[in-house]
Amino acid sequence: MLPPLEKPTAKVIVTVYEPPQPGLPHLGVIIDASGKVSAVGFETAEAADAYAERAARTIVAAATESDSLPQSRPSATSSRRSCAQASSINPC
Repeated sequence: MLPPLEKPTAKVIVTVYEPPQPGLPHLGVIIDASGKVSAVGFETAEAADAYAERAARTIVAAATESDSLPQSRPSATSSRRSCAQASSINPC
């Protein structure tokens, strides 16, 4: 289930983090413009990728339909990151 959005944002990051060691889950992560982070664990990379794709599409669709958007076109970026690429927000 995708986390609820209080208000669609103009910039949202959707990514998948690979597990840093065997036995840990792949994480589907959503970071909104305010820096709020939501993460869901998955057993497989494919399931996490599918979640990230659905989340990005849902966020863009919701933002496109909203009347309260800024003038710029809404976007959601989706990517896959390994532990080595983790940022200081979510270090391994």
